[in-house]
Amino acid sequence: MNIQIKKIILWAKKENIKPQIIELKTGALNIIHGGSKRGKSALIHIIDWCLGSSHNNIPFGTVRENVSWCGLILKADDKEIFLARENTEQPSNTKIYYEISDKINIPDNVESNYTLEDFKKDFNNKLGVPFEVIVDKNQSRPSFRDFVTFNFQTQGIVADQNNLLYKTNLSDYRQRIRSIFNFAIGAESAQILENKLLKVRLQKELDDLKKGEEYNKNQKKQILKNNSHILLKAVELGLLSNEDVPVDNEISESKMLSSYDKLAKKTISDINIDPNSQNRISEQINFIETQLKPIYEDIRELKIRKNNLSEIINLNNEQESLLESKQKRLEISRFFKDYFEEEADDVFTKEEIEKLYNNLEETELDLSLKLIKSKNSEYISQRTKIEEQILSKTRNINNLVAQKNKLKTTKEEYSMLEKFYVKIILSAKNICEIYKQHDISNEQQIDSLEKQINSLNTKNKEKEYLEDIVKISQGYLPSFAEFKYIDSFDPKELAVKIKKTPLSRPFYASDAGSGANWVAYHLAMLLGFHKFFIDKDTPVFNFLIFDQPSQVYFPRSSYDVNKKIQIFDKNTEDAKSVKEMFEIMQKSIDDNNGQFQILVLDHAASDIWGDIDGIHEVAEWTEDKALIPQNWIDNNDEL
Repeated sequence: MNIQIKKIILWAKKENIKPQIIELKTGALNIIHGGSKRGKSALIHIIDWCLGSSHNNIPFGTVRENVSWCGLILKADDKEIFLARENTEQPSNTKIYYEISDKINIPDNVESNYTLEDFKKDFNNKLGVPFEVIVDKNQSRPSFRDFVTFNFQTQGIVADQNNLLYKTNLSDYRQRIRSIFNFAIGAESAQILENKLLKVRLQKELDDLKKGEEYNKNQKKQILKNNSHILLKAVELGLLSNEDVPVDNEISESKMLSSYDKLAKKTISDINIDPNSQNRISEQINFIETQLKPIYEDIRELKIRKNNLSEIINLNNEQESLLESKQKRLEISRFFKDYFEEEADDVFTKEEIEKLYNNLEETELDLSLKLIKSKNSEYISQRTKIEEQILSKTRNINNLVAQKNKLKTTKEEYSMLEKFYVKIILSAKNICEIYKQHDISNEQQIDSLEKQINSLNTKNKEKEYLEDIVKISQGYLPSFAEFKYIDSFDPKELAVKIKKTPLSRPFYASDAGSGANWVAYHLAMLLGFHKFFIDKDTPVFNFLIFDQPSQVYFPRSSYDVNKKIQIFDKNTEDAKSVKEMFEIMQKSIDDNNGQFQILVLDHAASDIWGDIDGIHEVAEWTEDKALIPQNWIDNNDEL
């Protein structure tokens, strides 16, 4: 289907005002020119909005404030398509008016009759764009909306160093264009596009399965390897032989699994523990307990005797202290001796006094005190012997208790050992179970996916078609381009490669200096694309709009005060370069035999391009002429 623009229509917000209708010529180079701030640049955004853009980028200001609805009449082969959308203040609007007819009558008022989604589905169907195919992770489908990237060269992109196509400065949109690029240029059919995208999904599924398969294999190895100590313990306990678990070299996975399986099949009857040994241990424990009982009784009696003796000794000590204290208070013998010795003169008298003193002293010491001291000494001796007996018997008890505890520990160890044997066998069984759980093979599913992927036809004609596009584009390259050869187009980068000579190394056009170079490659490639699209009957719209392609040149000019525009000196080199652009565009129109339409929005007036045959001058917006008529605008508004 060949689709070009017949009319651009604007409805005023003011009542009782006829719509503004801009008529374009199909199969021709159309030019709208004039001064700044006349609304030229708004036209691309108006057309894009009418074609179903999800975001209203019509500039704020005069157009937004005075236009209620925007519309297009498209020529689609022998039919006319009428599209109109409300120019809402909101950034988005999900309604549209959509009509196909032999002849469209422009209404004074418009009401939406389609949702945007339903319109896009129907329009995609008419253009042969497959709605079922999903092109990205967000479940987006290819759409004619993606192809407008080839239709618009805004003022910001027409000489952009890094971006050749409309909106490809936006990363998400750029990725979408990469995904559908070959379908857009016809290098892939809808079926191939679907197969290619299906192949990507299947390949991811296949990769995941293979990763899962590899993960399972590694997990199985790790399960056996990480529990190898169980096998070694089983050898130590006699449940496995050394041959089952060789340590000289690395044991293979199959050998290790066989050993686990062998261990898992062991039963209680395979556990070699002598039950009589546990009985003997119990008998020895009972014998020790029989020995301990009388010793405990002896110690108890000895401690009672010791305590009794200690009480007697303590009482005697107290009595002894009292007597000694009393003796100190009396000391009569010392008093008499000292007194009479001073008075006595003869020997006889002194001897009698000494004898009397000794008798008194003996009386004072008291025989009971001597007896107490004598007995206490005996009691202390007895107590010491008892303490020695207690200590001896305690040592004996400790030895017997130690023997008993060892025997108990041995008995418990035998019981624990039996449990440990069982635990090892159960552990081996669990390991075999876990191993089998990971032994789920995806080989059949992997094989099926590989066959399905290999059966998908994804062969495209990208290389062949891009070579054709480059050859066509070379014919539209302006002479003012510094590097005269277009080498290739990189669909991954959506960028042009150029070179200085046929044999020199190619490089990206973005690496060339000068805006003149960039606009030259933009012009050549876009015209080349559209010539190819028409030849291959692709779903891309058959029109191309340039906004201010002459911006990289500044020809000498004079200012027309009445028209408020620049009058360019057409004899300068810059003016000649600008004229060459228009000549190349007209050549493209002629080459496509009425199947292609170009609209240029520029300051350059007819004094630059006026003598080129075939150009259709749509409008000159100077003085009071502009996209928005003066009678639409309130008195205090500025265009």
